[in-house]
Amino acid sequence: MTSATYPVWLPMTHMPAFTPAGRTLVSAEGVRVRDDLGRSYLCATSGLWNASLGYGHPLIIQAITRQLERLSYATLFRAGNEPALRLAERLLQLVPGGGFGRVFYSVSGGTAVETTMKLTRRYQRLTHRPDRKIIVGLTGSYHGTQYGSGTVSGQDIGQGQYGEDLRFVRHVPASDTEALHALFATEGERIAAVFIEPVLGGDSTVVCPEFLSTLAKLRQQHPFLVVADEIATGIGRTGTMLASETWPLRPDFILLSKALTAGYLPLAITLVTDRVCQVFDDANTVFLNGETQSGNPAACAAALATLDVMAEDGLVDHAGAMGKLLKDGLTGLAARHPLVTGVRGKGMMLALDLRTADDRALSGAQTADAVEAVRSEGAIVYPSASGLGLRPPLVYTPQHVTELLDCLDRALEQAWW
Repeated sequence: MTSATYPVWLPMTHMPAFTPAGRTLVSAEGVRVRDDLGRSYLCATSGLWNASLGYGHPLIIQAITRQLERLSYATLFRAGNEPALRLAERLLQLVPGGGFGRVFYSVSGGTAVETTMKLTRRYQRLTHRPDRKIIVGLTGSYHGTQYGSGTVSGQDIGQGQYGEDLRFVRHVPASDTEALHALFATEGERIAAVFIEPVLGGDSTVVCPEFLSTLAKLRQQHPFLVVADEIATGIGRTGTMLASETWPLRPDFILLSKALTAGYLPLAITLVTDRVCQVFDDANTVFLNGETQSGNPAACAAALATLDVMAEDGLVDHAGAMGKLLKDGLTGLAARHPLVTGVRGKGMMLALDLRTADDRALSGAQTADAVEAVRSEGAIVYPSASGLGLRPPLVYTPQHVTELLDCLDRALEQAWW
């Protein structure tokens, strides 16, 4: 089979240059995946950051199977279902201090972002501020690729090529408090909400406390809403159940997906504060938004089982410990390889910054070469805006960390750029 005859149109993939051989996965177990050529790899991406417990976990598979036998499908349009109810109650308890009243279900992280965009703008209208339409995102952030979520994403994913409406979206750097002040000085009366990834999906930059503290002060002057997009960081990835637990301000919405079901079935949620829920209730209005598969019973059962495994195996603390071990090892690599310029991130959401020998940023082709070099050494990693992105399963052991570091070390020795 050639790229011209490969029948799957792969997302984010240059299909004319796609080489099918070795690019179709056929099986996986634990933290390893196997391709159609029989080669086995250490997974350092958790699938697409979502297979946080590795592959083939029997307890999650059993929970999904039991739910399919009992109730395989139920709509959430004007009716609830028991797994969705149980999961919502449990998720509301995850937020320290409480204050969140409802869970709105979506199918993917991108649709959760779009759902929340609609919620924030509708909230502003219900509170008699219809001019507040602007959504603020962070430069380098990633919130999805759909028409709405793609506009909030603060990295170049071709927004201008698809006619997306960018009129009511702004972006500021995650560490630039002066830019934040400047934005609010000129458009503070038009801002509906600020979307924040605690750790940016583009390059694993951690949003600094000073930026968040500045945002908290601005919120005392302007009635905008704060959205913690924890689609990538939530459910233990950064060493706490929610990365926003440590924030100096309290978000109005928290978004979760990816690791919520450990990658077994599609599911996303928007946690909504009591305060926002009350505005909708007082207005006696209906939120006109929904999807056929939102709150799918089997997906909710997978999420409940995932939370059980996380709690029983102490994986939040474990992720913090493995993340520190991996980050220390990456820092050691940086000291030995001159083309490594830094390590960034938190917990098990890390990036290895790379530069060329003449101190230039890697091109897209060079980054792809770097990813392929690591793959040839036996590990699957992901490209990041700054070099290589690492999102290992939370169940990594110290031996897995050592194996990954060895693969990276051997790949860096090639020094091909």
